[in-house]
Amino acid sequence: SPRMRISRLLALATLIAFGSCSSEPTLRVTEIRIDPRDATVAVGDTVRFSSTLIGAEADARPVFDVFDESGRACDSCGTLTADGVFTPAMPGTFWVHARSSKDMLLVARANLSVPPAR
Repeated sequence: SPRMRISRLLALATLIAFGSCSSEPTLRVTEIRIDPRDATVAVGDTVRFSSTLIGAEADARPVFDVFDESGRACDSCGTLTADGVFTPAMPGTFWVHARSSKDMLLVARANLSVPPAR
């Protein structure tokens, strides 16, 4: 029938007009992992943490932070590079967090033990 043909033509025209303008879906970081999850290192030695971003945008990168056992950011605990290399400056129990540069709410946490010198 003529109405059916017109409906199909309108549907086809809509698909052509709007289907070709759709953008690719943006991949979002859905999970973040840190490795190692537990580490023990002496004062002055180093440990490297790596992070995997699952479902990540091409320009997402891991961001590392270190916290003391009370949960406060701890710059004096040691040196933590942007690449995840931590060199402790004092003994204690610390957490190293890895977050996504695109979604700071996703966090992976590693436990770090730095025993007192003998």
